[in-house]
Amino acid sequence: MHNSGTKDFASNFDRNGILTMANILPGDLANSMYEEFDKVTWILEIKDYSQRESLAIPLSEVTNSDNLVEVLYSRKHHIDLNDLFFIRLTASAADLKTKSLKQIVDFLNSDRFIGSCRAIVGMDDINRAWVEATCYDKGCFLGTHLDDHHPDNRVAFVLNLTRNWRLDWGGLLLLQKTPGTQPLLLPPLWNSLTLFRVPVSHTVTSVAQHAKERRYSITGWLRP
Repeated sequence: MHNSGTKDFASNFDRNGILTMANILPGDLANSMYEEFDKVTWILEIKDYSQRESLAIPLSEVTNSDNLVEVLYSRKHHIDLNDLFFIRLTASAADLKTKSLKQIVDFLNSDRFIGSCRAIVGMDDINRAWVEATCYDKGCFLGTHLDDHHPDNRVAFVLNLTRNWRLDWGGLLLLQKTPGTQPLLLPPLWNSLTLFRVPVSHTVTSVAQHAKERRYSITGWLRP
């Protein structure tokens, strides 16, 4: 990020508390990561709004012939299926074993990237990026929340890594700065990074059954 660009980004973020930047990852890293997503150890997570611990199922235990509802009912759990918070695939930083994922984690925690983010968001205490990989397949979604569950969450980020996403496939990030106002709708544009202050009400809409791709992203928070 050049100094002139950083100043423009900072002005935009100061006004809106939300900023999207294009072509974030250097070189061919975005393409390499896209090719390696199938090597990630994905965990299927389901959680309801009660905020109890989520139900976590290794994706290897859920075959294409399984019906998700049948999988849920076949296991002992406390999930309220009438009040679901999210259904998604995740992999924590500890499970990010591929070469490209490690490079992205290092990039997001580099002095240059963190320094640019400090300048953009105006928070001098930011020192690191907490990172996880997320995948939204057909039927996956993330309900409305504020990301204020951890006191160190200063700024949330979403690094989109799905090629050629179509609006009618869903999986859209909706951000609502003020209750009752029109939300900002953000599609997962390739190799784009969205930053937004915590707390801001947001959600990820359900991925349609006719979607031809998974919605891949690297998500997390900038923290002290």
